[in-house]
Amino acid sequence: MSAILTNEESNNLYVTGYQQDGNGICVVDSSEHIVTINYGYYGNFLCKFDKSGKFIWSIANKFNSVLANKSSVACDLNGDIIITGIHVYDVDIYELTDINTNTSAFYKTLPVRSGNCGLYMVKYNSSGKAIWTNGLYMDTSAPIDQVLKPVSVIDGNGNFYLAAEIIGEYVHIYDTRNENTARQIVEIPNASVSNTILVKYNNNGILQWYTFISGVSGQPSICVDNRFIKGIDTNNVYLSGTYYNSTIDIYNGTSSGGPAYETYLNSINSNDIFIVN
Repeated sequence: MSAILTNEESNNLYVTGYQQDGNGICVVDSSEHIVTINYGYYGNFLCKFDKSGKFIWSIANKFNSVLANKSSVACDLNGDIIITGIHVYDVDIYELTDINTNTSAFYKTLPVRSGNCGLYMVKYNSSGKAIWTNGLYMDTSAPIDQVLKPVSVIDGNGNFYLAAEIIGEYVHIYDTRNENTARQIVEIPNASVSNTILVKYNNNGILQWYTFISGVSGQPSICVDNRFIKGIDTNNVYLSGTYYNSTIDIYNGTSSGGPAYETYLNSINSNDIFIVN
C-alpha cells in the first residue's frame, strides 16, 4: 500500500493499494463513515480523502493476478495524480464518472506490450478523470513478486520520476506519443541481478531520459525537495536504495563501496545533473 499527502492547497490524501479478491475493501474515514468498495476482482484501488480524513472518491483498475500487488502514487501541484502498478496480464483502466455516487466507468485496456510483466501508469485529474496512460515492460525469469516494486514522485514543474527494481535482459520504455511502439528498447546493465531503473517523463507522459543504478541494487526510495511550495525553486529529486557489490555504477560514473550491503543517496537537480553522494 502507498499513500501521499498532496502538495496542492487543499492538502488531500491519496491512498493506493491492492484488492486480492472479490470480497471488497472496507474504508472507515475520520467521520466514522463506512464505505464498502467492492469491485469483484483483483486490482489496484485508489482512494481520495480530504485533509480531515473524510472519504471523497475511489477508483480501481482490474487485472487477474495475485502477484501484481505493488503500486505507488504521486501527485502534482494541480492535484493531478499518477498511479503506477505492476501487471502480468491485461489491465482494465477505469475513471470516475460521478463523484456524488462514487461511480466509475471503463476507460481502456492496457496489455503487457512487451516481455512478460510490466508497469502501467495512469494519470488522473483531481476529479478522477483519466488524462493519459503509459507503460514500461521487461522480460524476466525472476518471480514477478520480487521485481519492479515501483516508487514515484512529481516535481514542481509536473515532471514524473519513476524508479523500480528490475531483473532481466531488456526493458521496453513506452510513452504517450505512441502507446503501441516502444520509444526505447534498452539492454539492462547486469541482466542476471537486480538493478534499479530511473525514468523521467514530462507532465504529458513523454520520455525525457532514463538511467540505471547497477551492482545488485534494489529497494529504491524517491522524494522531491518540497521547498518549491514555499517559493524556493530547488526541485531537486533524491533517490536512495541498497546495493551489494564492490562498486555501484550510476550514469557514467562509479561510486565505490565495500563487499557488504551498502546504501546510496543521489540527487538530480533541475538541470538534470546527477549528483553522486
